[in-house]
Amino acid sequence: MRVRVTALVAVLTVFLGPPSPVAAQDYDRATLGAGKILYMRCISCHTVTKSGRHLVGPNLWGVVDSKAGTRAGFKGYSESLKTSDIVWSRDALDRFILDPSGFLPGTNMIYKGLPKETDRAALLAYLETESVNEAVRYEGLQY
Repeated sequence: MRVRVTALVAVLTVFLGPPSPVAAQDYDRATLGAGKILYMRCISCHTVTKSGRHLVGPNLWGVVDSKAGTRAGFKGYSESLKTSDIVWSRDALDRFILDPSGFLPGTNMIYKGLPKETDRAALLAYLETESVNEAVRYEGLQY
């Protein structure tokens, strides 16, 4: 039995990466793992690493608590986003991910939304963990 548990922990560590102080303190590994899997829906348009480039959408490193429409070098913002006073708090991100065009009419983000609250919470936990400073960043798999 002990060998099975040790093997499971080893497999989870390989898949999820080592926990950071933020991950260990604020989120359980299952939530972060679910968020990482849900992020796979985002990777065709967004990167989430500190040095990640902009794609169709902006890089999401540090998005939590940042001013919307201000990513340096990203040229694809809608006028409605650029002129908004939105700060990407967890609540604002949650409402945007739920229904992007309902939250911000005129947005360029073409995504139907993520209706399940637990999925949004997991995705936001992953993004927030990815957004902490470099010293405590959750080192997940590179995409």
